[in-house]
Amino acid sequence: MRIAATLAGVITGSLVGAVTFFQIPVAGAVIGAIASALVAAGMLISNRPSSSEKRFAAMHSWEVSEDSDAVATEALEGRAIVGLGRSAMEGEWRGRRAARFRVGLHEGVNDKDVWIEGVFIDGQIPTADLAPRGSRRIRIRHPDAHKFGRVWKVFSADTEFASELLHDEMRSRLLSAPTPRNWVLFGERFVGVRYEAFAPNCKGTPGRLDLVSDLADLVPRSAWDLLRNRASAGSGSVELVVSRDGYRAAHPNSPSRLPLKVSARSPQRDSLRRVAITVVVVVTLGVIATYVTT
Repeated sequence: MRIAATLAGVITGSLVGAVTFFQIPVAGAVIGAIASALVAAGMLISNRPSSSEKRFAAMHSWEVSEDSDAVATEALEGRAIVGLGRSAMEGEWRGRRAARFRVGLHEGVNDKDVWIEGVFIDGQIPTADLAPRGSRRIRIRHPDAHKFGRVWKVFSADTEFASELLHDEMRSRLLSAPTPRNWVLFGERFVGVRYEAFAPNCKGTPGRLDLVSDLADLVPRSAWDLLRNRASAGSGSVELVVSRDGYRAAHPNSPSRLPLKVSARSPQRDSLRRVAITVVVVVTLGVIATYVTT
């Protein structure tokens, strides 16, 4: 598949070059083909495992995926992916299927190239994203001691589910996450973290996979009850929500004592809102400055 895509890119580049340099089509075609080949070679080299990834794979018996895009699409189902998944590796972590890969995510006015690491769960849940508020560590002895919202901002279109998901023990684990904190992604059949890094480095991967494994273990039975009841009311199958084994293994959470603020806006809409506010402030300051100086 990669060879076919590379050949198609080279042929397309040669055609574009021939059209662009229509006065000397042969030279244009050669230039276009060379440029396309160089781009394809760069992409193939960048997708090769680094020494850090090779050490991690050898230590934990992981393998480089033959179809990175399929892994990214499965893990991030329902999210706005930009381009193809790259550099995917798969294996097991604490008894669950796990993966790490690189992908572009659409976020408001920006497209971010990020690394995703996480585990697959035995069930299907609505999407909920947790964005860290800054990188500082706030000392919290108990989730009731300080507001959870000082550390994490929660995005979910299903606010009822998000409130049920983030019970006290789940919040305690999130509050104990090492700094700098990364985005946490719940959604469909995957629990993961996303972070930005210029080069692949698996040094922190075990700690991140331990975090998301803990979070997957803490998905509460009450959240599954909520989703199963919805499925039953809609004449759906509860087995499509979570298997019997997955339900029996779910965390028997205690009732949450801390009210949770959940933003129904998506991270993309929140990003656009911040940009709009910035534009309004800048324009307002510009009008005031013009009025003062005239």
